[in-house]
Amino acid sequence: MSPFARTAIGAALSCWLAAMPAHAASLGRLQVLSAAGQPLLAEIDVEGLQPDAAASLKASVADPAAFKAAQLEASPLLSRLQFQIVRGLTDDRATVRITSTEPLSARELDEQIELSWASGKVVRENTLAHAGRDAKAPQVR
Repeated sequence: MSPFARTAIGAALSCWLAAMPAHAASLGRLQVLSAAGQPLLAEIDVEGLQPDAAASLKASVADPAAFKAAQLEASPLLSRLQFQIVRGLTDDRATVRITSTEPLSARELDEQIELSWASGKVVRENTLAHAGRDAKAPQVR
């Protein structure tokens, strides 16, 4: 391959990569810390948090269009969930804490979580699964 062809391919690849959207944050590991019969307590790691996104970071149940696109039905139980962003010791660390004030009647609950900030958002599907009533170990997904 000629040097010119390599340069042209490299330039085209660079343009393609630059056009791809970059996210200022993403959702990582989900950990359910509560057992069945208890109010929900779950946490999701926020990964790759950029300083410009940290100040405006919010989490919520995604809008109905996200459920429709994923071919999921939004459970009425989702309206009972509260979301809180817990900041880490450094600006690039945060956790989404998901709680309910009462136990949820479903053992498993499919949800679409939206993580948003001033210049973007990501949506991810999760299944919240409680451990057994007497279980002490958290469920990690």
